[in-house]
Amino acid sequence: MPIDVVVTDMLRPTITGLKMLEYIHKWLRNIPVIVISDQEDPRVARKRAASYVHNTELASRLSATIKQVLAAFKSEKAIIN
Repeated sequence: MPIDVVVTDMLRPTITGLKMLEYIHKWLRNIPVIVISDQEDPRVARKRAASYVHNTELASRLSATIKQVLAAFKSEKAIIN
C-alpha cells in the first residue's frame, strides 16, 4: 500500500524528531511530513516538514492539515509531471 503522508511527533522514544525527519526524507523522498509538537517555535520543526500541528490543536486541526498538505502535494506533483 502506498504512503501518501507521514504524521510524526517530535518527541520520540528512541530518536529525535529531527533525526526521524532526516530518515523519512532519505527513504521516502517524495512523501510530505506533518510534525506534531509542543514546541513554542514551530520554525524548527518546519525546516523539513510540510506542515506543523501543535499538540494542543491536534484534535481540531489534524484532519484539515492532512487534507491541505495532500492537496498541495498533489497539485505540486501535477505541475512537475
